[in-house]
Amino acid sequence: MVAPSVKARQAKRNAVGQGRPTTKENLALRGELLLEIPKPPQELNSEKSEWFWNEVCQILVQRKILKTAHFFDLVNYCNSQSQICQLDEQLKDINKLPTKNLKDQAQKLSLQERVIKLRKGLIDTTLTIGSRFGLDALSEKRFSDNVAQANKSEKSNPFSAIEL
Repeated sequence: MVAPSVKARQAKRNAVGQGRPTTKENLALRGELLLEIPKPPQELNSEKSEWFWNEVCQILVQRKILKTAHFFDLVNYCNSQSQICQLDEQLKDINKLPTKNLKDQAQKLSLQERVIKLRKGLIDTTLTIGSRFGLDALSEKRFSDNVAQANKSEKSNPFSAIEL
């Protein structure tokens, strides 16, 4: 039995949905892709949201994957990130509250629990949306040209390639 070639293993690994890097321009997207960071929409709820908008859009423009159809998800992502930052500040303030007795301590813990649950829901939202665009650590590997080039350069030892 002959062992499968390196290319056959890579083709299997880079099956549909595995973030195979493109080498040529997708003609179907020619008019849709944005090449500049768009102006922040009015739906953003704070200056922090606008900051996230500019940062995320810059990343997506560099990766050549940003389209106007993504704006709704990006607005939700940026607003959620901004609210997470606000909740982090609230948690810091809650921790500074004085506790004179057990009743105060219980109220403080209850308030912390409510804020943490809300924060967790927002984090879940940002992870779901962020993974679509490669904004979380694992999904970023799928969109990274550096990883694809590192895999190509290790032809002498196929076992040292990064498995995605």
